[in-house]
Amino acid sequence: MNLTKALFASLLAVLLAACGDKASDPAQKAAIAAPDADRVTFYVEHDAERKAKLAECTSRGINRMADTEEAAECRAAGKAADHALLKPATASEPKQYKKF
Repeated sequence: MNLTKALFASLLAVLLAACGDKASDPAQKAAIAAPDADRVTFYVEHDAERKAKLAECTSRGINRMADTEEAAECRAAGKAADHALLKPATASEPKQYKKF
């Protein structure tokens, strides 16, 4: 019985020690997830390049949460697409209403 308890305790200690991995650090995840503001601005201003980059990221299956330069570009293009989709209308643009 004591041997079983000792094995269980050591297994539990090993599992808890594995939980201290640096990849699970929230600060590191936040640093990876934030796209570069200059790249986002570039993709907001250049619609064709943004669409091409998003198509490339989708076709190549790039993981946007990876810590690579390609993934950072994909995140920036995705953030720019969100900005373009959710951009509020300016005063110079005429309001468009759906006619029924």
